[in-house]
Amino acid sequence: VVTYVNGSNIDVRASGAPVGKAMLTIYNLDGRKIAGKVILLTKEQSTYSIAKPLQPGIYLVRISGAAGSFYNGTIAVF
Repeated sequence: VVTYVNGSNIDVRASGAPVGKAMLTIYNLDGRKIAGKVILLTKEQSTYSIAKPLQPGIYLVRISGAAGSFYNGTIAVF
């Protein structure tokens, strides 16, 4: 899994995920949900985008589905 800022979005590139619906969520370091989006995970490499938070800082990125959490990471937004 690779997470990066791409213009006004945060992109998460993933492969080998359990297939099915999942939630891509951004949290601040206090644990408050900033944004969330339903995505469809595939076994192939796919890129999922979500709006970048407006405030600079460090954010937690999580992808979770019926099988549990697939990815937990951090990203710096400037």
